[in-house]
This record gives sequence, C-alpha cells and structure tokens, in this order.
Amino acid sequence: MDAAGRDARALAAARLCAIGPRTAEALATAHLKVDRVPAHYQAEGLLEVFGQEDLIGTRILIPRAEVARDLLPDELRARGADVVVAIAYRTVRPEADIAALTEALRQGRVEVVAFTSSSTVKNYLASFASLEEARTLTQKAVIACIGPITAQTAEDAGLKVAIVAKANTVPALADAIAEYFAPSSCKV
Repeated sequence: MDAAGRDARALAAARLCAIGPRTAEALATAHLKVDRVPAHYQAEGLLEVFGQEDLIGTRILIPRAEVARDLLPDELRARGADVVVAIAYRTVRPEADIAALTEALRQGRVEVVAFTSSSTVKNYLASFASLEEARTLTQKAVIACIGPITAQTAEDAGLKVAIVAKANTVPALADAIAEYFAPSSCKV
C-alpha cells in the first residue's frame, strides 16, 4: 500500500482472515483487525471458517509463500470466488555447515529435528547427498512437526515422526517437544 500511496483506509470494506494467531497479531500491529481465524491453522481450517457462505463473485487475495499447497485457492475458486494468489515470500535453503550437522547427527548429538513446514522438511532433506543419507543420519533423532501436513511430508520422505504439535504454531511445537521429553512422559 505504501508503494501505491495508500493507507489502511483502502481496506475499509475488506474482511481480513488470518491462517493463525501469529498472522492475526502481525496484522494487528498494522492496526488491521482480523475478522476470522480458523480453529485449525491450515488451509482446511480456513475453508471451514467460510462454511457454506456464498462466495460467488467474491474477490479474495491470498498473499502466501511461493511454494504452497493450492488447496485453499482451488477450493475457493470452486466455490465461485475470484481468487488472486500473490507471492509474498520465497523459502530458500540457507547456507549451512552440512559437514558439522552430519557429524552431530552421526554421533547422536542431535536429539530433536523440528520441522515448521513442509518446505523445511524438503530443504533439510535436500541438504544431504541423498535421501537415504538423510534418513539414516536422522533415525537417531526424534522428529517433531508443527502439524499434520508437515508430519505427512516427513513421513512420505521416510522419516519417523514422533511429535506433532496440537496447533500449527511454533509455541505449540515447543510445548509438544517439552511434553515429550518431560520426566512424566518418558518414552520407553
């Protein structure tokens, strides 16, 4: 909006949805009130929020990652909405010391590998020479995932997922990891 010389007033008639509470908080810092946040912080949850609402002719903008599932825009279009997907960011594999990570995994010094999205799973696996190497090195670690979709991506790649957060948020993932390792819930 800054580039267009506009401000929040341009959104006066718009209804805002957020996929989860962190996104809603980010919008709130820009003084934008979110109208809807799903109970389940994923595309399926947002579709549930719309329920059986008539979307024919409704214009919907979905700013999102370049690599994302098309479930939300495809389903909204099937319900008659005019959907525009805007690429808001791209996930890239960062430079990493793979030799040090490989050695830490080999020695069992990594207790948990936590994934916060399907792209983090894919980028992690792509960091190694082969998928088989990644699987072998990671088998000593506990695999934790932010939600069921990320867990499915990990499992489809042959990783054994032990922890899935109850809500698709980083705090919920941290809580799930802490609960898993709490003395009262030690795994045998």
